[in-house]
Amino acid sequence: MKIAIIGGGPAGMMAAFTAAQSREEVVLCEKNNKLGRKLYITGKGRCNLTNDITPEEFLKNVISNPKFLYSAINRYTPQETMLFFENHGCTLKTERGGRVFPLSDHSSDVIRTFEKALANSKVNIKYDCKVKDLKQAKDGFLIECDNNYEFFSDCVIIACGGMSYPVTGSTGDGYSLAQKLGHTIIKPRPALVPIMVKEDVSSLQGLSLKNVSLTAKNGNKTISSLFGEMLFTDNGYLKNDDGEEVWGDRIRFKLKDKDFTVEDNVRITFEVDDDEEPEKDDPNGQSGENVEIEITDKPKEPK
Repeated sequence: MKIAIIGGGPAGMMAAFTAAQSREEVVLCEKNNKLGRKLYITGKGRCNLTNDITPEEFLKNVISNPKFLYSAINRYTPQETMLFFENHGCTLKTERGGRVFPLSDHSSDVIRTFEKALANSKVNIKYDCKVKDLKQAKDGFLIECDNNYEFFSDCVIIACGGMSYPVTGSTGDGYSLAQKLGHTIIKPRPALVPIMVKEDVSSLQGLSLKNVSLTAKNGNKTISSLFGEMLFTDNGYLKNDDGEEVWGDRIRFKLKDKDFTVEDNVRITFEVDDDEEPEKDDPNGQSGENVEIEITDKPKEPK
């Protein structure tokens, strides 16, 4: 049996490795000239590859519909993920909050671990191979790539990711391929989006705050809250310590049946623990306590 995997991100690489363990012929099609383009930049280039917590704890931190992941996380736990990397030569470390990173702090080591596992499993990797068409045949699928390469496969796994970072290859190809096969596609919505502010906070660029309590309120009602680290950028984005935008649509998920808008009078406040000094590229930087920020839906033009 031949199994085709479309997409060479972490999901596609793990799917290819797993399929190859059954001694099936596996072909992995990747549109870029290397695997794991987006994985390379995650966690400020460090790659927070999992959290060393129980499946129960994991599901408690899923913002919306945790039942959807119940089977997957119990069949392949975070500890099994860690064991996979350790067994293939990638030494790991666990930091605050159970976050797991490669000991080297280099995401490239995570990608090399995947490449090693795939090579040892004899997975056939096709680089610069963007799948432009996927047709269902009588006994399988015909896969056509834009480099004039085409082949027949008994099974297909679409692992193209979303459409969040087009420069890395995440352009939503998987949605159109799945739709061609008759699947219904729910309109994608951003899961991690920046929080823009009306106030001019450009002077805080580079300010990194530790032990921050970030709270969203609608009037006097607390909608959601988080605790961790926060970074200001030049145009007012609030980001966490992994370089990802904080919250965004999480607030909407907490509201369940309604989207939050500026008119809903949502306010973000953050408090900084006095025991922790802020980090800043500029030593003359300042910290804040009980600071209130007003959300805006009008993004500022980048400088």
